[in-house]
Formats: sequence, structure tokens, C-alpha cells
Amino acid sequence: ERARLTETPAPAEAAPAAKDAAGTRSPKTRGASLPYEADAMAVGDFDGVGKPQAVLASGSTIRLYAYPVLDSHPLVEAAIPGTGLRIVGLSSGRLDGDSRDSLFVSVYDAVFDRFETRVMKVDSGKWLKTAELPYLTRSYQDGTGAEVLGTQQILDDRTFPLGRIYPLVYKDGRYAQGRPELPYRRADWLFGFTTVKVAPDEVVPAYLTSSHALRLQFKGKSWRTAEGDYGQTPVRVRWKGRLLEFNPPMTAAYGPDGGLKALYAARNLPALGGLAAPFGLFNRAQLRCLSWNGLGLDASWTADLPGSVQGLALVRTASGGEELAVAIRGSAGTSSVWTFEP
Repeated sequence: ERARLTETPAPAEAAPAAKDAAGTRSPKTRGASLPYEADAMAVGDFDGVGKPQAVLASGSTIRLYAYPVLDSHPLVEAAIPGTGLRIVGLSSGRLDGDSRDSLFVSVYDAVFDRFETRVMKVDSGKWLKTAELPYLTRSYQDGTGAEVLGTQQILDDRTFPLGRIYPLVYKDGRYAQGRPELPYRRADWLFGFTTVKVAPDEVVPAYLTSSHALRLQFKGKSWRTAEGDYGQTPVRVRWKGRLLEFNPPMTAAYGPDGGLKALYAARNLPALGGLAAPFGLFNRAQLRCLSWNGLGLDASWTADLPGSVQGLALVRTASGGEELAVAIRGSAGTSSVWTFEP
């Protein structure tokens, strides 16, 4: 399915961060208009220059850009080889000890009806495949805010199609599923959760429910948002009678004392008053900054966006600060990457 939206992201421009009395936030930068519909985004140092770059996926193609994405011309571009291949997720990581990040490209292979991960690296100005893994890979945060790569195998089983979630490890020159498994039973879909530290000795999963609410699961109790529409995405696959939605990530920020400052999450809002949600059609979105109040999360500010959010990352800038990078899938086959002050 393809989203057809009502507005197009603005061309590249800088805008001062702003927060008005209503709690809305304006973007710091509006990125260049990119001539395709983005499905996913990852941010990392892929060419080893010591600065972040952004990778965006569309269909079976990955494109590397200087960060922030103010120029529509990619630095490196490649199509993932294969017939009927579709990229469903991107993550970055550095498990092999190299000075460059690897790109973990989760794909759905329609010909063989299977999910897998291609591990890619930039070498001499080209994308090269370094490994192929028989499971999905996705990054989430641990209790310190550090990115962790998790894995999940999708099984040919109508009753239990989702395998258990294990960490990705690199040992003896190859990638493998490590142990132990993720201990949060309700966080059973790799593309629908992260973890947050709500107390010095308490790390809990933040996950999306089947009704698209955001839920925190504590010991013996839980908290959830009153509104739904969190996550949701046009990137989806019908698998053994179950709809797998490859939701945009959530990301948490922590203060100098290690305490939770905020959880950032996207609400992709369906067109036609919600009637288009089953078809994956979204014409606007909200980026929400949710602050921890000791019992649950309160909305500190909201940013309205002209398309669905397909990627979200907390990026450390060259000056040592942090900012949010948001990949927006706009109308008429275009996309853009906006940045916000956290």
C-alpha cells in the first residue's frame, strides 16, 4: 500500500525552535524534498568520518545522506539485490569493532515469503553486503539510553508466528542471536517497543498495544495513554493471517543524573477520519514529547507534521548537543527529514 497525503514537506530551510503557549513545537530545520516515499531511517557514522549521516530506505533501495539532510543528492545509493524484496526496517550498530557503523537492513522477501536482515557497510564509496541473517533486526534502547540491537525470527506458524526476541551479538567473526531472551513478555514484537528506566532500579518496556495505545508495563500494574494512533505505518506485511506493522521507533532521553527526561513517540493519523487506517493511508502525524511524572507520562509538547513518521532518532550533533531527527513520508511520492530541539 502507498500513502497519499495532502501536503508536501517544505524544501530545505532553517527555522528557529519554538514552543508556544499551546505546547506545540516548530522544527529546527526542514530538510530537502526527496523524490520518493521513505519507508525507514537510520542515523550513524557509516563512512567513519566522525559525523552522523542518515540512511533512508524506499522499496528495495538505500540512500546515504550527509546529516542533517538538507541536500537531496545522496552520497551513496544502492538497491538491495533480490526479486520481490522490500525493506521494512533500518538500524545502525557497531558490534564488530570497526570504526564505522554497519547498516542492518531488515527485509521481506516476497518470493520466498520470509524475513531476513542484510548487513551493509560503506566501503570505497559503495554499499557492500557483509552478512546475511535469517531473522529481523531492530535497535531499541536499554535502561541507560544506549542503542541495543535485538533480533526476532518470524516463524511459519499461524498460531505462534513471532519467535522470541534475543540480542544480536558478534563472536568469532560472525553475527548470531545471543542469550538470554528479552525478559519482557508483553513486548513480543520487535518493531513495537523500547525500554525505559523509570527509577534507579526499574527498567520497564514501553510498547504499542493492539489498539495503538502506548503502554508502560510495571510489576503487577501498567499505565497507558488515553489516546490511540501511536505508531501505525504504511509499512506492513500480512503474515499467516496476522498483520505485521513495522512501526516507527520510539526513543528516550535521559538527564545527566541518569533519570528519564522524555520519551519521544509518533502518532501517525489516518486519513478519512480514521477509515483509511486498515489500508495504511496516513495524511498527517504528531511527534510527541512525553515526560515522566513518577506515575506515567505527560505530553510536554507536540509537533504537527505533514505526513506519516517513518523514522525517529535522537542524534548527537557535532557540537555535543542532541536533536531529534524525524523522517516524514509526504505526498505525491516525496519525503523529508526534519529536526527538532528535544
